[in-house]
Amino acid sequence: MKENWKSKQDPESKKWRCVYATYFDKSLTIKEGRRLPKEMCLDNPNINIISFAMEKLKLKYHIDPIAKHPRDFFGMGRLKVKMLDNDGNPLNSEIGTSKRKLFAKIAEGFPKAQERFDSTVAE
Repeated sequence: MKENWKSKQDPESKKWRCVYATYFDKSLTIKEGRRLPKEMCLDNPNINIISFAMEKLKLKYHIDPIAKHPRDFFGMGRLKVKMLDNDGNPLNSEIGTSKRKLFAKIAEGFPKAQERFDSTVAE
């Protein structure tokens, strides 16, 4: 049987938080799926920029390149983020279990993540 990204995923990842690029798209409205104020969002975010921003949070995550947000058919990719350990305690004390805090912390890392992404694409 050929292995794909789903076969390599952690079976517990079904309980993890989903993070879509749509949540950080400055051009979308709240109704269309944006989750943060426009000042914290990016023009044309992609899952790679978000994963670069996630690295500083030291949380385990998987990239699901095929998944799409239900309200954004053309927005490809999703991150699944593990926020709790096996005992149910938060892995990052600053974020806890709050999705809003997770999104805000990811957005804080966007300037450096955007620079890193641009330098990677330029190479």
